[in-house]
Parts: sequence; C-alpha cells; structure tokens
Amino acid sequence: MSENLQQKHVVDFLFTVALLGLFLVMSILLMIGGVRVYQKTTNSMSDNYNTRTAYAYLTEKIQSLDSADALQIEQFGEGDSLTFTHKIGDSTYITHLYFYDGEFCELLVPEGKTLSPAAGQKIFDCEDFHVEKIDDKLYHATVVTKEESLSVYMAIRSGGVS
Repeated sequence: MSENLQQKHVVDFLFTVALLGLFLVMSILLMIGGVRVYQKTTNSMSDNYNTRTAYAYLTEKIQSLDSADALQIEQFGEGDSLTFTHKIGDSTYITHLYFYDGEFCELLVPEGKTLSPAAGQKIFDCEDFHVEKIDDKLYHATVVTKEESLSVYMAIRSGGVS
C-alpha cells in the first residue's frame, strides 16, 4: 500500500509540474503575440503620422503664404519646387519647398541670393515630390513617401491683392 501511495504522489507531482510548464509556455506564446501586435500598431501609427505630417505641412504652408502671384513652380533640388515670394518687414524673401536627397525640404532665402538645395531644412522623409498648376488658383502636389503616395489639391484663396 505504501508503494501505491508513493506512486500516487509522484503522479500528482508530475501532473503539477506539467500543468505549470504548460502555463509558462502559454504565457510566453501570449507575450510573443502581444509584442507582434504592438509592433504592427506602432508601425501603422508611425506611417499614418508621416502621411498626416506631409499633408498638413503642405496645406498649412500654402495657406500661410497665400498672396496674389506669390506662388511659382520652379526646378530646384531634384525636381519641382513650390516657390513663394513674400515680404518680411522691408525685405523680400523666397521660400522653396522641394525634394532633395530623400527628404522634403524648405529653404528661406533673401531675394536675389542663391543657395544650394543642400542648405534647406529637412522636414520629413520622402522619395519624390511633384507639383503642377491646374489653373490660376488650383495646384496639385504629389508626395511619395516610403509608406504611400499622397496627392493633395491646394486652392489659392487670395483675391488678386498682395
């Protein structure tokens, strides 16, 4: 009878160890799954943030510098550039928004001065930038990021008065 009781205790012990082992394995698998979901969520949020930043930056910059005949499309950097002419105090400045070396950049220079595209402030990562004039008050810009291509139509609201 003592052998039967001792064997029963061994089975109880092995069952408890197996149950604990199963609990540990399931806990580890659950944590690994949670880490993967977290990584996908943070990557998606980062991509969404980059897209929203590009869209908001372009539209806000155009609205803030909107004045009659102030917007031009030129070649600067590695392609198209939105170029704004505006006054600050008594001086006239030119702002270039352009693509250069894998970045969307902004460069503010006094009128009459020329700087290299490398001198611009890097705003966000991008792979390409194109802009076209649809009519006198409507522009279409395309920004290609690593995540997606963003297409924005921007209306100039100035009524012909500088």
